[in-house]
Amino acid sequence: MRRKSLKDENKLEGKLKTLVVAFEKTSSDNDETEVEAMISLLEKYNWDIKAVDLTVKIIGSGPLMTFEDSDYFNRTWKKANQSEPKAQLTENEKLDRVIELSKSDAFGCDHNQIKMIAETLKLSDPS
Repeated sequence: MRRKSLKDENKLEGKLKTLVVAFEKTSSDNDETEVEAMISLLEKYNWDIKAVDLTVKIIGSGPLMTFEDSDYFNRTWKKANQSEPKAQLTENEKLDRVIELSKSDAFGCDHNQIKMIAETLKLSDPS
């Protein structure tokens, strides 16, 4: 049974939702949940690409990180990030962040496909 995705639950909208749907349809090998995970983490970490990349690498490092370590890391990050103002990004700026994060080896999705789709979306509506 396939799990409900963010696009199915209407948590994604606009160009981000279109990116996920287009990525899924581009190839049967594409797993849109990787793109959804990137977007979800970017939202959680205030669109900070480096924070998401490091978090995924640290938490995903296997036996070195326990659940308690992961929980502590997330609580510490949240405290540090509370002083940061909420990022007010346009849809195109958010697409740029997704493109940039897709370069990371922490995620298993095709950067070139994501970039091509996102760039097309940005050109179709430059706002």
